[in-house]
Amino acid sequence: MATVTIPIALGGTNTAYSDGTGANGMASSNGYGYNSLFIAMSQEVINACALAVQYATNLSPAVGDRTVSGNLGIGVSPGAWSGSSNVVQVGANFALENNAGAAGYSVYNGIRQSGVWKYLGTGAALLYGLETSGNYSWYTAPSGTAGNTISFTAVMTLNPLAGSTATASGAACSLVLGKDGTTSRTINAGGTVNASGADYAEYMRKAPACGVLVKGQICGIDVHGELTDLWDDAISFVVKSTDPSYVGGDVWGTEAALGMSRPVQPDTVTDLPQYEAELLLFNAALEAARQQVDRIAFAGQVPVNVVGAAPGQYIIPLRDGVGIGAVAKDLAELSLEEFGQAVGKVIAIGDDGRARIIVKVA
Repeated sequence: MATVTIPIALGGTNTAYSDGTGANGMASSNGYGYNSLFIAMSQEVINACALAVQYATNLSPAVGDRTVSGNLGIGVSPGAWSGSSNVVQVGANFALENNAGAAGYSVYNGIRQSGVWKYLGTGAALLYGLETSGNYSWYTAPSGTAGNTISFTAVMTLNPLAGSTATASGAACSLVLGKDGTTSRTINAGGTVNASGADYAEYMRKAPACGVLVKGQICGIDVHGELTDLWDDAISFVVKSTDPSYVGGDVWGTEAALGMSRPVQPDTVTDLPQYEAELLLFNAALEAARQQVDRIAFAGQVPVNVVGAAPGQYIIPLRDGVGIGAVAKDLAELSLEEFGQAVGKVIAIGDDGRARIIVKVA
């Protein structure tokens, strides 16, 4: 295998030798007191080290940390960025930029020149920013031509400094957002908000004597505004939600309601056992609080646990022993009292034979 000897140096004068057999050369001292390295390498190794050579030639010989004068390119020579930009460019289309020592951005197919974003190549552009306002911002731009000015459009902004998340439920979820300290808003949507659920529901507290409520069950509301499964205690009737798209009244699981805070995962392994013990206690308190509430449908479509109904009929609550049952009736058969107590109108029959209704709150 043929070999070549190449120097990798940080500066200064160097001396080295190669014996011509492919064996290692020598390391010697350069003018800055750092070792320079001369190695006899195969061509394959030389190709693999090309990036390291490019990086080393830009190193400033400082005691301790190493710094790069100018921008850094990985797999590519960095483009002609604005003088205020400190950049790590990776490949032809991606870069990390710190602008004037302030905001930081990751950008695809964009380059800042004279303070203006321009397309690096032909195609769409994407931008994500950690901005001095405290915002996390995402931007997109349609396909454009290399060298043309980019007009980014903000598609999402998160402001973690806007307010506290302490009023949010402690239940497990994918995303927790705070609220604005002035307007109390969390989300402003410029378009529709789509969800897969079929009804609007709210959490309601259960009366102490109320048993387990199943999805689609008709239950009552007592004089204290609490859910009941006892006919004699009910003054109006509702249906437990099955597949809500939105749930209101979710305050039962907040840290204030529980009287305790969710533990924060520690940075050290030694503190992990205490964290896990505290988390078990928190989750137990959360589940105990959850058992005291249930989700009730107040609008939209919901299945109800009544079979034998036909589309167009109304679902009317009735006594079932000490509990609450229901029956389907045609409009012509209803008394005024029954119409007032109806929980909804049947619009379809599900594959399981249960009626699907449009919710009518009694």
